[in-house]
Parts: sequence; structure tokens; C-alpha cells
Amino acid sequence: MNENIRKYLGRYGCDSRWRLSGTPPEGLETVVVIPALAESTNLFRTLESISRNDRQSLAKTMVICVINNGAYGNVSEWDCLDNERTLSILRRIMERHTASDDGPWAEAVAESGLSLGFVDASSHGKELPFRGGGVGLARKIGMDRALEIFDYREKSLKLLLCLDADTLVDSDWISVVRRNFENRRLTAAAIEFSHQAGATPEEHEAICLYETFIRYKRLGLEYAKSRYAYHSIGSTMAVTAEGYAAVRGMSRREAGEDFHFLNKIAKIDGVFLIDETRVYPSPRPSRRVPFGTGQRVSRIIADSASPITACDPEVFRIMREWLICMDNNSGNEAEALLRQAQAIHGMLPVFLKKEGFENVWRRMLINRGKNGISPIQASRWFDALKTFKLTRFMTLNAFPPKPLYDALKEITSLLGIKIPALKGEGAAVPDMKSRSAVLACLRRSGPE
Repeated sequence: MNENIRKYLGRYGCDSRWRLSGTPPEGLETVVVIPALAESTNLFRTLESISRNDRQSLAKTMVICVINNGAYGNVSEWDCLDNERTLSILRRIMERHTASDDGPWAEAVAESGLSLGFVDASSHGKELPFRGGGVGLARKIGMDRALEIFDYREKSLKLLLCLDADTLVDSDWISVVRRNFENRRLTAAAIEFSHQAGATPEEHEAICLYETFIRYKRLGLEYAKSRYAYHSIGSTMAVTAEGYAAVRGMSRREAGEDFHFLNKIAKIDGVFLIDETRVYPSPRPSRRVPFGTGQRVSRIIADSASPITACDPEVFRIMREWLICMDNNSGNEAEALLRQAQAIHGMLPVFLKKEGFENVWRRMLINRGKNGISPIQASRWFDALKTFKLTRFMTLNAFPPKPLYDALKEITSLLGIKIPALKGEGAAVPDMKSRSAVLACLRRSGPE
């Protein structure tokens, strides 16, 4: 264990009451962390999916399941009972003798020899706290415990992979991710994804719309040349142990922990896309957290009569010009940049002043000296959160949202991406067949 990881665990590591059960394999170099709340019907299918990865990768991999819930009274009795069942099945799998009612997935995991561990953050006295005790803390617990068990005698890269309890993976997931990290010297990455098909026609339509919306946002940020042009989905994240410790670990937020964690780590070495393998998140609706996939799917189904919209591509043009402006004026005073911002769009300097740009830029100039402010330093201020805020501000004050497929047609045209189903003057909301064709193209396309 290097000194930075040791310091991180000493200062910011999780409470030791959340202990790891399970023995790591010798030479451990990859840990998959899965938070699970009332997931006894999904978790073991996910574990079976992981167990299909190649033997060589699995030999030095361990999966840590963090079975979690809040204190009794703040969580349903059903969730607690389901967590008890999950813990019981995990114990039987680790002992290699499952019960007849554990299900075929659990039996397959037990027979696979997958190295498995769990953290009990569910039983009485071990529950997550009421405040700051959601999925962010559950991920953090598992990732912190992983740092303690890597085999540091081996000089290989130590890798943390995040997954959700209802997410499936390709059979080359572990090996491809590791190869990319080693060959490209990555610190953090977002793995390419495709949502599973919905269980009902309504659910399938909703997830098709939502994934298209996610991909539209990523394309818009790519057009803007943003450093933060990646998808923030918890089950697609991967990071080195050193990178994780460098940003003081996972955000403890109850929702949006993936967004805030990736925002932190993007500032030190970027977040890169790995598109040679894929994960498959669940499309199921959920109201557990105030935002995220499950909540958005629920809203789309409930508001099926309302067309889904997205921010106007003009917002990404403004963002692009502003990022170029900062790069080209790294030695200039804040007032000069604000005048150029005014020329880009009248509302842009209003936003920048609201965010304290003048004082921040002056401090950066003083600290940077005669060489001016580097593009990386500027992008650390204009980060993923500022990017989100600008998008929302311009949408509220200058450019109303557009129908999703109209906006998508514009941004793909700007990027040179060919989507045959978007050609012509067709309906703003294509039929389901066309929507599926558009999404299929987006899943395999990139800027030419």
C-alpha cells in the first residue's frame, strides 16, 4: 500500500463497524463493488453475469456486495427482510452449499468459484445513518474496504469497478477494462452501456427515450469540446486505487454520487470512455432516489402524453465558444473575458458574474503569474457542475427546451454523425420502431 492510500484510509476511510466478510484471492488486483438494497431477485443474476468473465481475470478479482439500508423506522420492513435473505444466500454461496429456494443464479455463482465478499450495512447496529446514508456511502464503504485488501506485494495496477445490483456485464468486461487502463495509462473511465429491454412496452419506450436523452447530452458536450463529455452512470465507473484515494474517495450523497465523484476525478486526469465492452443497466422504474434512471423512467411513464425535451443545441455552441475564449485569453483580465462573453451571448456574462467568475479568475491569474491560466486550470473551475448550471441557466433564460429528436438531429448533423432514421422532416416524436433505430445508431456511432 502506498503512502497516499494509507493517508486516505487514515483520514477519510469508512467506519470500521462495516467489516468485510470473505477472503480475497492471492494476488488481488481488481475489486468489483456492488451496493444492494432489497435486491435478492436481481443481485445473483448480476453475479452470475460477472462469473462468465474469463478465468484468468477472475483469478485476481473479488466482488464485494454492500448490503445496506437505513435504520429501522426510516426504511420499509420489506426491504430489511429482503436484505436478510440476500445476506443468507451470500453466506451459503461463499460456503458453496446453496439451498433449493436460493434460485438458479445463486447456484451458478456458487459453482463458478467467483471470489465473493460482502459488507453487512443492514443488520441492527450496522445500518447506514439517516443523513448521508444512501448509495454514495454504500459505494464508499465497499471501495474503502477494497483498498485494504489489494495485494500490494504485486506491482500490477489496482483497479476498482463499480456496478449496480441489477446491471449485467459482457463476458470480457474485466479484461477489456484492465487492458485499457494499462495500455492507455488511465486513472478513471466510463464504460460504454446499453440499457436492458423494458419489462413492459411502456417501460421499454421510456428507457429508449431516456437513454437517447443521455446520449444526446454526451454528444452536446463533445461538440462543446468539454472536458466533462462522459456519461455519469454509477454502474459504468472504473478508477484506479491511487486515483480514488487522490480525490478523497466516493461522494457520500444519497443520489448523484456518480456525477460528483466523476467531476472530482475528471479534474486530475480526465474521465475516458471505454467502448470495447459494455454494461447493461436495468430499465426498471424506481422512486428510491430523487433523480437517476429509475426516477426518470417513472416520470416518463407517468407523463407519457408529454413529449420529452432536451436543451437547445445552441446552448452547446455558446459553451463551446466560451471554452475557446478561456483557452485563447489565459493571460487577460476578467473584464476582457466578460466583454468577449457578451459578444458570444448577452446572458453569458450574467451567468458568469452570478458564479463569481471575476474574483475566481483574478485569483487564478495571481497564482499563475505571467504565463497565464492553463486550459486545465480553467476547466477545473468550469467543471461538470458549472457546465450543468450553464445549461440550465441558458435553458431557463434564453433558449427554451426543444423536442428531443429535433435537438438530436441538429447535434448529430454538427458532429457529422449519420442517423438514417432522423433524416427528413419527420415527426418530432418518431414511432417506436424509428426510436429504436435511432438508439441503435447512437450506440455504435461517434463523430466522424
